[in-house]
Amino acid sequence: MESSDTPERPVTRRGFLRGVGLGGLAGVAGIGGSHALSQGNYPGGVGTSEVHEDPGYGGMHDVPSDIGADALDGITHPPVGGSVGPDYEFDVVERRIEVGAGAIVDAWTYAGTVPGPTIRATVGEIVRIRLRYLTDHPHNLHLHGSHAPTMDGWEPIPPGGEFVYEIEAGPVGVHPYHCHTMPLAEHVRRGLYGTMIVDPPGGRPHSQEVLLLLSGFTVDGYHNAVVAWNGVAGFYARHPIKLTVGEPVRV
Repeated sequence: MESSDTPERPVTRRGFLRGVGLGGLAGVAGIGGSHALSQGNYPGGVGTSEVHEDPGYGGMHDVPSDIGADALDGITHPPVGGSVGPDYEFDVVERRIEVGAGAIVDAWTYAGTVPGPTIRATVGEIVRIRLRYLTDHPHNLHLHGSHAPTMDGWEPIPPGGEFVYEIEAGPVGVHPYHCHTMPLAEHVRRGLYGTMIVDPPGGRPHSQEVLLLLSGFTVDGYHNAVVAWNGVAGFYARHPIKLTVGEPVRV
């Protein structure tokens, strides 16, 4: 990460993980709470004037060459609470995606991306998610949280079909969603998953927000051959997340 103030002081993903510990982020897509981020108190502390050039990870663990610096903005920075409506439309489509330099995955996707779009709502809000299935395989949508069993995503929807999931958002927190059609591991590893954020009444305290979802991809038959934050290996080593010095951050 780096500050958007002057002077810029980048902290690479590698340095970030050294500071907070991989286990502190890998288990969750997001956690509540804010911590001031300012010069000199960032975990793994960097010098006040040094700028380090990250050499990258090498091979398929590097970011693909044609992915720009703003490619992951839509997932790295989740939608602001209260800024999105309760209705979503996702087409379930098949895509070949490059998750690392030269590492191609035949993905199944919600709305064409891996991870899928971030859903955000206030607790108690009625959320409707219309899914259209445009692949040759049955799929569904299983939302974590509390809702009616009929909306739990157990029934597979056949190719060419569609279904509207309607739930009352809750409880407050950060929850995964994913396909629950068998074989479950196959559908998840191909990319059918994402994050749902449920805010408390009145929203959360003001903070810069960052969403990090850790994924492992099967390449050439090897499980977790490529591991990536937000679907692209090596991305944040090449393009550190920019934050404003002195303002709280929620990850």
